[in-house]
Amino acid sequence: MADFMTRLVRTLAHFGSVFLLLVLPGLAGNPYDWMTEMGPAMPPGGIADASGNRLLFSNFLFATIAAVQLGLFFTTGRTAGKWLSACVIFTATALWGMTR
Repeated sequence: MADFMTRLVRTLAHFGSVFLLLVLPGLAGNPYDWMTEMGPAMPPGGIADASGNRLLFSNFLFATIAAVQLGLFFTTGRTAGKWLSACVIFTATALWGMTR
């Protein structure tokens, strides 16, 4: 039973990390860019996102993904599990770099 629970937790951690990878690119860009489509008088990038909440949240998501995957990388004994964690970390780093 413990082996089943370990595999279940690892699988859920991988699926959760992949879900967060799908959220990460959604944080890129200016949240007010849609306003230029509503009114042509508004210049593109006219409203600055000065709060920095998107950057803070994307940093938090990246740190969460990296911590979970590094934990899985160092605790698994299987080579396939190490490759999966390394690929997820590499993808998260690339997406995080693109959203900055």
